[in-house]
Amino acid sequence: MGRQREYVHAIDFVRMATIIAVVVVHSVRFALVPSVPIWGGLIQLLFQYGRESFMVITGFVLTYQYLGRTPRWGSFWKRRYGALLPPYLVWLALFVAMSFPLLPLSPWLGHYLGALPTGNGHLYYVVLTLELYALAPLFLAVVSWSRQRPWLVAGAAVTWQLVSFGLAGYFAMAAFAPQMLVWTYGGYFVLGGIGATHWPEVNRFLAAHRKQILTATALTSLAMACVYGLDLAWRHSLAFATNVFQPMTVPYSLAITAVLFAAGTWYSGVRLERKGWDHGVRRLGNASFGIYLVHPIFVHGWLDLVQQLHWPLNPWLNTPVTVVISLAFSLAVVAGIQASPRLTWLVGAPRTSITDDRRTRSAQTLAS
Repeated sequence: MGRQREYVHAIDFVRMATIIAVVVVHSVRFALVPSVPIWGGLIQLLFQYGRESFMVITGFVLTYQYLGRTPRWGSFWKRRYGALLPPYLVWLALFVAMSFPLLPLSPWLGHYLGALPTGNGHLYYVVLTLELYALAPLFLAVVSWSRQRPWLVAGAAVTWQLVSFGLAGYFAMAAFAPQMLVWTYGGYFVLGGIGATHWPEVNRFLAAHRKQILTATALTSLAMACVYGLDLAWRHSLAFATNVFQPMTVPYSLAITAVLFAAGTWYSGVRLERKGWDHGVRRLGNASFGIYLVHPIFVHGWLDLVQQLHWPLNPWLNTPVTVVISLAFSLAVVAGIQASPRLTWLVGAPRTSITDDRRTRSAQTLAS
């Protein structure tokens, strides 16, 4: 077994920022886009990096945990699937019941079984993670090649994502890059693994070039906005313009992820001096998996309440209100569940120590 490694506190910051972006996307999609489609679509697109950032995080944590050692694969799959399948099955049943009548039971059960391969839309990332765990030996083998040739493997990963997203989006070749298969996004997981393998060097680079990374990301964001406008002019379709499957998504999402990791390196250096802020970052980071599971209940619940009561809320005001309410109530529900030892499996157990390497071993808990 390899030596214990220092916990990467930057991951907490990246996880926190990314789960907030996920809630923002869903709030914008249902609160702002219906009323202000053009501007709402642009904001939705610019916050849509969440899935890609979580893929990088997942690849990073999975690789970092096993640096210098090979898992016992039987135990690996038993532990991973034992931790992820039960909450997936329970929350999937809840979301299916919210969208399809529970009685009579037989049609509902058929609908539930049909949703298992797709996560009923919302839980798709759990399906992708289950697939990644199945392919973990191949994934770790690919990442191990990057120890001697990181730029070659990273270039291949980026190229794969550009081709995959380009064919799926602009050439409608869904058979090449289906949304629910993990290899469609394989480059992001591999890039996270490369970052973990070479973390000391990556950490130093990020800490030394924060301003340059921020500038590059600002330019990439501008390019993403321009592509959005061109897509609208070309296809006259908001759904097409906000579709994640397009080549520009790749450099944009990677640039945003780099900024978040660079900010995470700053957070790592100041967190002990700002303990109140550090506590908030860790709480949101630890609860990210649970927030991912819970937040649609509050996004749609709040918006349905506003509609039923005919509250004349401006969509520009209602959107941030939806984000705050969804985050706050989701965090409260997750904290309540985590406080009960018998229920923590529903949302992932909290990590209470910031120095114990057990945090590293438990950090693979999914969040999207």
